[in-house]
Amino acid sequence: MNTALRSRWMWLQRTSVDKPWAGLPITASGNTVSLFNTSVRISLGPGATVLFWEDAWIGGLTVDSIAPAILQLVKPAMWRVRTVQQGKLNNAWALDISGQLSVDAVVQYLCLWVAVSRELQQVDDTAISDVFRWKWTADGCFSSRGAYRALFHGTVGLPAAPLVWNSFAPLKFKFHAWLALRRRCWTADRRLRHGLPSHTLCQLCDASD
Repeated sequence: MNTALRSRWMWLQRTSVDKPWAGLPITASGNTVSLFNTSVRISLGPGATVLFWEDAWIGGLTVDSIAPAILQLVKPAMWRVRTVQQGKLNNAWALDISGQLSVDAVVQYLCLWVAVSRELQQVDDTAISDVFRWKWTADGCFSSRGAYRALFHGTVGLPAAPLVWNSFAPLKFKFHAWLALRRRCWTADRRLRHGLPSHTLCQLCDASD
């Protein structure tokens, strides 16, 4: 839930730049940034609200996914302030890179240069503003509920879960039933599989099964 709510701040910083708090240095965790970049589709316009080093604006990819070695040579403080509009002016983004480039960094720099140049050539110069669309909703607008559910895509549900959590049993019994359904109870055979001390016979009937 914390990740979903923090991604809302990132959305508002991009889409509500006229708000007084939009320029505040609100930091986000790596998980939040990953969720935001995975969930947002950017149609580049002037580039005034798109962050060059953080947002997934290069064909749906971030700089980190194209040239991670280059990103490490850019100060983190610059990640949150350098926009595409600023970076494309006389290729100012290249001046953000400091330090000695390794062989891998040189190769990634060339790949990044080609990718950035190709993306900027496809930009519609008549566009008034950048467009951000949230891929988990039909209208393209951010939803904290949608962001929360997006974190569970690909997970396998348990049909009996509502019977456990909606019951009127004490919470400790609910947890025990949940663990039993997931086969996570520390039974004797499971303890043995993990190399933990356990008796091979049942403590109630003194049988092996």
